[in-house]
Amino acid sequence: MVMVCSMRNHGGVVRSSAEGIPQPWMDELNDQMAMISDPEGRSAVMTEMAISAHRRQDIGAGALAEMLELAEAARLWAHAEREAE
Repeated sequence: MVMVCSMRNHGGVVRSSAEGIPQPWMDELNDQMAMISDPEGRSAVMTEMAISAHRRQDIGAGALAEMLELAEAARLWAHAEREAE
């Protein structure tokens, strides 16, 4: 079992200690400007990337679940950021 924890640093960027989450996916997660400009689209891309990685067996079910949760959290965060502007 892989323990996963995520946190935000001072800039709001999510850092994940999960082993097995692909770096390109983490790069998408940390692209705050893209997420704020298109929360629905970026979240959809991240979700598709996660599902595709799982289908290719690049990640396990635990990493998939964490990635989907983080994508949803990022989407909600981006909407909150847009409302705050």
